[in-house]
Amino acid sequence: MNYYIHDPLDQIKTCAPEFLLKTIEEHKIKIVSSGQVPEGVYLHYSDNKLSLSTAKRPKDKPTYVDFTQPQILRRLTEHGVRSELLAKCLGKNFTFKTALDATCGLGTDALILSSLGLKVHACEISPLVYLILKDGLERAKLNESLKVLLNNMTIWNGDSLNYLSTTSQQYDVIYLDLMFSSSDKKSKSKKNMEIFKKLNINNLEQDPEEVLEQYLSFDSKRLIFKRPLKSPLIKVRSYSHSIKGKAIRYDIYVD
Repeated sequence: MNYYIHDPLDQIKTCAPEFLLKTIEEHKIKIVSSGQVPEGVYLHYSDNKLSLSTAKRPKDKPTYVDFTQPQILRRLTEHGVRSELLAKCLGKNFTFKTALDATCGLGTDALILSSLGLKVHACEISPLVYLILKDGLERAKLNESLKVLLNNMTIWNGDSLNYLSTTSQQYDVIYLDLMFSSSDKKSKSKKNMEIFKKLNINNLEQDPEEVLEQYLSFDSKRLIFKRPLKSPLIKVRSYSHSIKGKAIRYDIYVD
């Protein structure tokens, strides 16, 4: 399968960061000029920023990662992050040290976990989503207030189930967000879900209970499963409780 970079060729060759040029070579990404809009989802590099666009909705703003947006920086302050639902999922006096974000997507939740003091390893199965996330992280490193958080966070491109099956590393917390599977009636972002569905990300099509059971088979002290608020509760043996928001719910499973 070919992926695409959609931009003037000279800008890609002269301005793109080293990790992107390396990935273009590794994944044999096809570069096309700005006059050729490829079908489906494509990468776009402009204004020193990597983003995802889709030919079906070309007038939509591209999807990119920017952790320096004021609303995100406010969420990452000590006061802001303690009010996050994800913080409440860990408990008041938690002693967890490490977390695996098994399906990190655009990375905001992984960064929140890092801001709560956990050392986070984040897995993203889609090479394209991984690329825009890595690009966002590289740009965020220029922000002094984010350096410590980013030093406690690593990202990896691949299937987290495969990773868990082969690594000797154990994690105190496993965080699972299926980005709302195709069986769910509502998605958290119609624009982003349009792109994610076109990328054929496997877990969007899988049964949530089946996916949950696979992750529960690995040792962890706590598994946090992000779900739509009105989705059926999966009460397997290790289910403990849920933290509810206005549109989402976090189901907690403990060892």
